[in-house]
Amino acid sequence: TELAAAAGVLNFASFSNPIPPTQPMQIQINVDQTHPYISAITMVFPSPDWFIGASSIDVCDGYFWKDGPIGLSLPPWDAGTDSGLTFEAENDPTDPHMPISLITTDTMGSFYNRHRQHIPRLATITIE
Repeated sequence: TELAAAAGVLNFASFSNPIPPTQPMQIQINVDQTHPYISAITMVFPSPDWFIGASSIDVCDGYFWKDGPIGLSLPPWDAGTDSGLTFEAENDPTDPHMPISLITTDTMGSFYNRHRQHIPRLATITIE
């Protein structure tokens, strides 16, 4: 694949089947001192064009491995290619495409809850 051939990529994992929302997933990724960054991305399914991810998580502190687990909460992002507002919305292509953006407010879509001030995090990553 394109990712496997990219310069600087030590290894990667790819999955084709959806993961149920309440099921934890565990994968092993190898890093070394010349490849100390981890990135992850996955689509939110079903959704118009939403995804979650993290880019360039540094597992080193200078020349040493970071102590303890690294934990991240992942908010939803909008890829800017579909204007649907709910998880199961019909295709509604955005033309022209909009820039990728963090979903920060929602007044009528799937994340709407008048008692909540923030969009919920959809996943967590723990690196041990």
